[in-house]
Formats: sequence, structure tokens, C-alpha cells
Amino acid sequence: MRAIPALEDFIQSHISNVIFPFETLVHFNKVEEIKKNIGFDNCFVIGIEARSKGFVMLWKNNCTCQILIYSMNFINVKVTCENN
Repeated sequence: MRAIPALEDFIQSHISNVIFPFETLVHFNKVEEIKKNIGFDNCFVIGIEARSKGFVMLWKNNCTCQILIYSMNFINVKVTCENN
């Protein structure tokens, strides 16, 4: 899976606390594994449905992400981080 090393490089170079990197075909169990491997604490996943891709959002414990509303097409979230 080439996307994971690329994602790790991106995170390290941008020091991200919250990422919403992609539409994905990855199931929740795999997202949990990826989340741990790239150093994030929390995730919100909208699962794959039929032929449509799901969404993934990852964040660290120094941020609070309040999911306001979501669908298969979007996630509306309020993000608050300790230093911002």
C-alpha cells in the first residue's frame, strides 16, 4: 500500500493535528490500523456504501472535533485545537 508511506511523509513535513486526506475504499478496521501507524488518536469514518467511496477524518488528542452533520457526500465539523 503505497499511500500510507506518502501520507506519513506528508504528516511529518506539515505537522498536522487534523487531516481529512481522502475518499477511501478502506474499511473501518483498516482505518483503525492506519490511524495508529501514522500517530493519530481519533478517527471518524463514513463507510463504503455500494460503489461509492467512504470518507475518513483523523485527529490527535490535542484537538477536539465536533461532528455537526454528515452524509455520504460531506462532513461538517467544528475543529478546536489547544494552540489555535
